Amino acid sequence: MNRKRPKQIVIRLSEEEYQKVKDKIEKTGMKQQEYLIRAILNKPVINTEGLKEILPELKRQGNNLNQIARKLNENGYVDYKNGLLYLPISKIHFRTGEYRPSKRSL
Repeated sequence: MNRKRPKQIVIRLSEEEYQKVKDKIEKTGMKQQEYLIRAILNKPVINTEGLKEILPELKRQGNNLNQIARKLNENGYVDYKNGLLYLPISKIHFRTGEYRPSKRSL
């Protein structure tokens, strides 16, 4: 018995109704109980079909974006619209004001 949900509701369906419910549940990727509770309580039922295939690619793109951002922050960047060169403060010598790039960025 489920301790959080000790009450049960039993319903009877025709074969056609049963198959329609099963198809809808399968499309969402949810467990049957989760789907039915959401549907009964008017909570949004979200179709997650296909997300497992997309998620690894999305993670790779996010990783690439983070690497680009890290490089830009590390080496400074150019504002092409205004023609200004922005350099990270950590690379500017505090006494002379000279830019000192890291050896890795050369």
